[in-house]
Amino acid sequence: IEFSLDGRVGNPTKSLFNQPDSVPNSYVKLWHSGLREDAAQSTIPFLDAQPVHGDPGFALGGVGLFHKGDEVSGGFLALRIFSIDYPQYMNDELPENLVVAFNETMFED
Repeated sequence: IEFSLDGRVGNPTKSLFNQPDSVPNSYVKLWHSGLREDAAQSTIPFLDAQPVHGDPGFALGGVGLFHKGDEVSGGFLALRIFSIDYPQYMNDELPENLVVAFNETMFED
């Protein structure tokens, strides 16, 4: 699915309200800025160079790109990080030998 920038040719650094506005599994074509705005001398969207990190740190499950902008600017492409899907790797059933060892330890006479 193409995320269209039609009519959004302004300079993203002049916007105060760049909000995430893309949808998952979409792509953005790079384009030039507006002829009237800056003689089409910039490639939009810009790349967001802000650091991306988890606080507190976590196991990294993936990295992605998303678009953030407003109605008039070309916006920014920014990085997004994802934590690992822990439940996918967890088993809620304990092996019998651990259950026995636990019971022996907890209920000793």
